[in-house]
Amino acid sequence: AVEELDEPLRSTMRRVELEGATHAEAAAEEGVARSTISARVARGRAELRRALVRCCEVELDARGAVMSYRPRSCEGC
Repeated sequence: AVEELDEPLRSTMRRVELEGATHAEAAAEEGVARSTISARVARGRAELRRALVRCCEVELDARGAVMSYRPRSCEGC
């Protein structure tokens, strides 16, 4: 799903969420402010959440964390 994000969200999400870079490290590498990376991560997470909810029936706990999911039978998912 990360690969379906538009740039620069895709590269930022890959670097921070998948590779484990800190926001400061990613900001230095990309030549932007740390707040820019934080905003990109927040937008990327929101887009991924929307994609998950669109394609799956999701059960969340009281804090909003995913407890379980079932794929929906829809095209484009």
